[in-house]
Amino acid sequence: MRIRFQLKRRKYNRFSEEDPILMEEIAEDLSLNYLTDRFRLPNFETYIEASHNMDENQIDKFIQLIDDNLGDLYVESEQYNWKNNKKEEMLEPGLVYIWFTETTPEEEEEEEELVGFLSFKLCEDVDDVFVLYLFEIHLTQKYQGQKLGQLLIDQFHEFAKSLQNSSHELYLMLQGTALTVFSNNTRALNWYKKMNYELTEGSPMDRKLRNGTVIKPVLYLMRREL
Repeated sequence: MRIRFQLKRRKYNRFSEEDPILMEEIAEDLSLNYLTDRFRLPNFETYIEASHNMDENQIDKFIQLIDDNLGDLYVESEQYNWKNNKKEEMLEPGLVYIWFTETTPEEEEEEEELVGFLSFKLCEDVDDVFVLYLFEIHLTQKYQGQKLGQLLIDQFHEFAKSLQNSSHELYLMLQGTALTVFSNNTRALNWYKKMNYELTEGSPMDRKLRNGTVIKPVLYLMRREL
């Protein structure tokens, strides 16, 4: 995407997700200058970090949470090596992580318990629309069913809107938010649809056979306009 903008006094003539230095600078800029007090869960600690600064042990904790929530769907989709692939994806330049912990007493010491996390980055989606792409949003089972997920995704949408309304040449080009969802994850799919997410033009689609059987793809690609 051709556009003139500046980050850290460095001038750019185009946005490209294939430029790792640019993506790292964007993640740093968002983390340091745009995310202050944007994401909060009552009574929990908030942490924000760009992917290139993330501790791999923390990433492993996130992958375990994804396994707890969606591991069966990954296996059903025959992605048997999905954890290794997921870890590689989660360390991509440009991703921003926000996670939440609760301090709990463990015998005589205090321990931070993971409550949940989300990750996202700026990119062009399959239709070449400039979006804030939600890669992950998860809560541990202990904290599910308390409307915390809705609070987080509402904050995500508000953050995207704030970028679109900013004065930065790149961020104000933002057109929507996007995400990927398992076609068999009916609960999540319905949740996103209620928030006006729709399948993108380039998303894999259902196929109907002559006998009426519907063959679903593994994943749908969805977008919500700002």
